[in-house]
Amino acid sequence: MTRSLSIFLGAIIALALLTARAQAAPPAPTQVVFSQVQTSTLSVDFQGLTGTTIQFQVELSSAFANTAFSSDTVLLTSTFTALDINTHYFARVWAIDTVDSSSTTSVTIDTYTLANAPVNLSSTSVTFSGVGLAWDGNGNPSVTVFSIERSSDGITFASVASTTDVTYNDVGITPGVTYEYRVRALNVLNVPTAYTNTITLTTPGTTSVPRTPPGLTAVRTQTGAATFQLNFQWHPVTLRTDGTALTNLTGYQIFQSTSLLTPRSQWVLVTTVTTEGWTTTTDGSVSYYAWKTIDTNGETSDWSQVLDDSGDLNHFFMASDFVSRLQLPGSAAKILLRGNNHYGSDLDISVTEVTADETGRVAKSLQFQITNYDTENEVTDLLFDPPVMRGIIAYSVQNGNVVAGAIRAGALSMPVISAADAAQQLSLFWFNGNEWVKTTGVVNTGDNTMSFTGSRAGRYQIRAASHVSGLTLTRVYPRIITPNGDGWNDKAIFQFDNPQLLPLSGKVYDISDAFVASLAPGPDADTTLEWDGKDSGGKVVPGGIYMYQISVGGTPQSGTVVVAR
Repeated sequence: MTRSLSIFLGAIIALALLTARAQAAPPAPTQVVFSQVQTSTLSVDFQGLTGTTIQFQVELSSAFANTAFSSDTVLLTSTFTALDINTHYFARVWAIDTVDSSSTTSVTIDTYTLANAPVNLSSTSVTFSGVGLAWDGNGNPSVTVFSIERSSDGITFASVASTTDVTYNDVGITPGVTYEYRVRALNVLNVPTAYTNTITLTTPGTTSVPRTPPGLTAVRTQTGAATFQLNFQWHPVTLRTDGTALTNLTGYQIFQSTSLLTPRSQWVLVTTVTTEGWTTTTDGSVSYYAWKTIDTNGETSDWSQVLDDSGDLNHFFMASDFVSRLQLPGSAAKILLRGNNHYGSDLDISVTEVTADETGRVAKSLQFQITNYDTENEVTDLLFDPPVMRGIIAYSVQNGNVVAGAIRAGALSMPVISAADAAQQLSLFWFNGNEWVKTTGVVNTGDNTMSFTGSRAGRYQIRAASHVSGLTLTRVYPRIITPNGDGWNDKAIFQFDNPQLLPLSGKVYDISDAFVASLAPGPDADTTLEWDGKDSGGKVVPGGIYMYQISVGGTPQSGTVVVAR
């Protein structure tokens, strides 16, 4: 009995021990994370109960693999190698004791291996319209994204595109610029690789914009009781502003506005034409038109002169403030066309503020400059006869004062005079090449402008200089004339300050006090008289000294002019 009882009790104890073991399964590992993730290797780290009877089984699987990777370890980490690049992997861990009692599985975690850095970046094409790039994907799967970066200074790079292809055409380039490119890959989790080699290249062409269309002109034809057809013409643009050839011309943009002074950003783009002509119609209401040249890269020229569709077909040459301007009727502007002048080129007119002159008593200084379109040289001998050139100069008013120059944002300008005194104290001066000459200008305090008419371009200034009521002879030039018809010094011009537009008259006598001729209206009928060195019968007088006599405000004024033969 004693032996049987011992065996029985031993069996019960053994069963109890087995039951206890079964009931004491190890806990599931926790804090499972990936570490050391690379292109083809990664590690799984975790926390768990350790001991001499505990080991761990780590399983790594991929949606693209038929069987999972498995690892047995007594350490709290496991490393896997020979993995696929930029691939989705899942991991989980079990704890197992020595009698094969296992825990439940840990949470399942996932990650992607890294992408390989692309290699061998090169350019496949470099044109006006784009830069072609290609590189070796270096074994990356199709889900890998490649980021293309570009720099124009060799220091700061910016991403210009992302693609899963191994080629790219960068169309956001500017002609004539040196660029650097580099590429890197991103895995699905946007972890970047190292960069490829950097390549440097220069796009063909130039950064300068096309020139503005020259030779603008218009013909207005009545087609109905109140309808007109406008036929605009201009000459081709073949150059850029730096003198290089324009080889990728798209055409000419035509803009329209119902007001000359509307900000340019609000002018309406009517059309883009590929030829040097355009026809439209009008009901007699006045509209204004301006042109730009555009190339295939979208680069546009500066604004052209402005033409209106009125009966006079006026041409306007605008300053940067888009108020100051020079205006010519179409009949006078024809001399600007290369077929109508002796310069052999179209002529252009610019209106530029001369800020260096705007000191002291000078409120505004502008240069009205005529230039040869082909050579860009200034033309100084062009005379508009009759004197139909009309200039308008805008002066600035700030805090109730006429100030020097244009108003600059956030700055106070130097006061010149009170704006209330502008009509009485602002005068116009013209530089004749030797000195400043006071001339006639009309102040408009409603829009803060001064207007004038004349026959010559050049530099004009608005100054604080009181008007003289009545009439003043300000200058006679030249004092020596050579009336031989060569266009140089053929006439003596008598310049007046005539703010009240009083009638002008004068006479010329020889040294014996005999009457020779009456002075004729000059280039500006309101402010000038002239003598062409001929007598009243139209015959050129002999060389010698001649006297003029002019009634200035009821007071006779005289002087001499020399005729050289």
